[in-house]
Amino acid sequence: MAKILTVYYSHTGATKEVAEKINAKLGGDIYEILPVEDYPADIGEVIKRGQAEIESGAAIALKGELPKADGYDLIAVGTPNWCSTVSPPVTTYLKSQNLAGKKLAVFVTHGRGALGHIPEDLQKLFPEAKLAEVYDGNVAEKLDEWVKGLEA
Repeated sequence: MAKILTVYYSHTGATKEVAEKINAKLGGDIYEILPVEDYPADIGEVIKRGQAEIESGAAIALKGELPKADGYDLIAVGTPNWCSTVSPPVTTYLKSQNLAGKKLAVFVTHGRGALGHIPEDLQKLFPEAKLAEVYDGNVAEKLDEWVKGLEA
């Protein structure tokens, strides 16, 4: 039986809600990625800070002891779409892990940006991982189909 980890960052609660639904279907462990410095509530300020962090490519400080990907076969990763890419807390977490041969099942929540260029960015950043089809977390009716595809 595959060992499964669901990790996510959620600024508004939308990604957390999807992560909990996915974890209920897949089972396994679940972990919320939290930055040491919280993002502001104002969306304009979030975009400004997030864009600066994305452009710099620097790791941000994360709270707590992060779960190691080593002990898992499948890692379900939830991120909001920030500036058409993966949020800095999630990128920082993934870059801290050995993802060689790991199956990554990424799900994305968004306002109007859909998946942006997240699938392409993940492929470039983590070529050693096995990237499953990226799930649009805003399309609830596709969740069961996506999960079934992960189990195959």
